[in-house]
Amino acid sequence: MGTAWFGTALVSSIPRFLMGGLVVFIGLGLLHEWIVRARRTLTRAEYAIVLAIFAVIAIETFLLGVAVGLVATTVLFVVSYGRIVPVRFELSGEAVRSRVVRGSRDRQRLKEQAGRLLLFRLHGYLFFGTANGVLERVRQRLAEGAARRCVLLDFEQVAGIDSTALISFGRLAQQAAEEGVELVLTGLPERVGDLLRRDPELARLRCFVDLDRGVEWCEVRLLEEDGGARPVSAALGEELLALLPDAARIDALLARTTRRELRAGEHLMHEGDEPDALYFVESGQLSAQIPRGAGRQGVRLQTMHAGSMVGELGLLLGGLRSADVVADRDSVLRMIDRDEWRRIVERDPDVARTIDALALRLLGERVVHLTRVVDALQR
Repeated sequence: MGTAWFGTALVSSIPRFLMGGLVVFIGLGLLHEWIVRARRTLTRAEYAIVLAIFAVIAIETFLLGVAVGLVATTVLFVVSYGRIVPVRFELSGEAVRSRVVRGSRDRQRLKEQAGRLLLFRLHGYLFFGTANGVLERVRQRLAEGAARRCVLLDFEQVAGIDSTALISFGRLAQQAAEEGVELVLTGLPERVGDLLRRDPELARLRCFVDLDRGVEWCEVRLLEEDGGARPVSAALGEELLALLPDAARIDALLARTTRRELRAGEHLMHEGDEPDALYFVESGQLSAQIPRGAGRQGVRLQTMHAGSMVGELGLLLGGLRSADVVADRDSVLRMIDRDEWRRIVERDPDVARTIDALALRLLGERVVHLTRVVDALQR
């Protein structure tokens, strides 16, 4: 402040030994802070970089010391980050499955083949160091001796990927092909998809927009190898008997239903509709999805085949429809509307209990599956 008012004349009047002592005091304080006290808070590698910077500055120049520090810290970051395996979690087909509701026989066959599907969900930033960790992890699983059919890598939580990481995935794709294993990639960023298409080897990989679609494709491959995919037009009564093995009760239930047909692309219900009926899928395929606006594909919640119940929660518990349901192909359903449901509750409690039991069984299966998923994620 004094220099601002009186100019440099005030500074020149201060004895030199005082100014020199002040500079030495400040310098020693900085040295004590970064050479002595920092040892308590820094790792050995970080402290070694600090000592290297100090030595270079003392021997050569300040700018060279800064350059050495930048290079050393960059190398330390690459080495440290490369030690992190970017696999957020690893699951088998026992814990993960698609949102396709399949018939009882297909569910049993997939359960028997569950160990042949492996899922790795990746996260963080992928470059040559971390991608090599993924490569070694997958190789280790393939070498365990189990007959794998599909290995799925999900990139949905990957923040970014370097082009050098594609080298490791190329080597993994080559090894998978040699062992007869399908390598499936899901949730790839658009830029990475463009890089894959430029490489003839990687362009042949199976890529899907999200994890659910990739798992569905793997399930179809497993079913085909296990004797061919079962027709989706299986008898409704047979599927309901698998849930509730009482033929008399199932026959009594189906006798109270009304047939309804849907053309491919036709909506059965819309999000926000009043719950006016519940349905059983007799043949065909329907998907429940959350709409995402004009021109955009909705988020699939569930795809339903023969034996599935549709809209039961809205009718039994009340509340508006929570999603759109649309026919993926020509379908036939058996319907119980709201008026018929009231008559069943009042006059035919046995049929009402049958519907409740079927709904409870289906919900119970979903809860059991979710419990297995949570248990697998916590291991």
